[in-house]
Amino acid sequence: MLDLKKLNYLAAIHKYGSFTQASKELYVSQPAISAAITSLEKQLGVDLLIRNSKSVTFTPAGERFMIYTEHILQECSDAEQEMKRMAESYDHTLRLGLSPSLSHHLLPFLYETFFPKHRDAHIQLFEGTMTNHITMVRDGSLDVTYNGIPDHPVDDIICEKIGTTQIYAMLPHDHPLTKQPKIDIEMLNGEAVSLPDRNSKVYRLMVHEFQRYGVVPREISYHDQIICMLDMVKYGNYICFVNESTYRTLVDTNPELVARPMTRPITFDVGFIMRKDVPLPKIGRELIEYAKKTSAQWLERAD
Repeated sequence: MLDLKKLNYLAAIHKYGSFTQASKELYVSQPAISAAITSLEKQLGVDLLIRNSKSVTFTPAGERFMIYTEHILQECSDAEQEMKRMAESYDHTLRLGLSPSLSHHLLPFLYETFFPKHRDAHIQLFEGTMTNHITMVRDGSLDVTYNGIPDHPVDDIICEKIGTTQIYAMLPHDHPLTKQPKIDIEMLNGEAVSLPDRNSKVYRLMVHEFQRYGVVPREISYHDQIICMLDMVKYGNYICFVNESTYRTLVDTNPELVARPMTRPITFDVGFIMRKDVPLPKIGRELIEYAKKTSAQWLERAD
């Protein structure tokens, strides 16, 4: 196997026509260069140089070998530069998962304050539920997701908690239960309810509460899109359940909707989820640290 260090020495001798000058340019002692070239000649089985006290010239075999040497060194240089470009691109590219119901105040804040400081960043956004995004993180489709945090440890996954959110009931403005300041889970017995995707954190928590207190809704509809779930509330007189972030946004834009907290609060932790064994791109690490440091500011928008 050819030694790149020896090829670099040979290229320097070819360029400067002198062991002495090559030694100065490479900051390597002349005896070390001479020994390396002798070793290379023995490896190849041919004389590459004709040495005398005043100069050095290349043999025909040496000139021929220099064609390959220059090509090899150029290919190595090109490969190194390409890998550097890829590393820089990787460090500034992030596949970011977001819960569509949790990112209402985080994402605008990032666009206002974080992304303008990272003009070279390339962020690919993927909306989805906690369960789906954990699967994508584990199989390498996502770098990190901002979502509900699982209640129990998941193999190969680490979480960075940002805060805790509460589930609210969303009702049509003329629903009888809007007269209540808070909703007891038992009040939902026999009511028509609309739940989010079965892979979502809210779905799992609400089903658990129904089972825990023996509540049997009259009807249940399931939706992977919030807008469809809200349509069931507005036009079908259903009750749906959303996290704190979503309800504040919805109430501001949908006066026909009313939000009520649960008498026994139903809460869950939210934050960033990523693989243990795969380092995040630089932009991902910076985004998480920035979100953690500024969470008090953007979470205030939900107050």
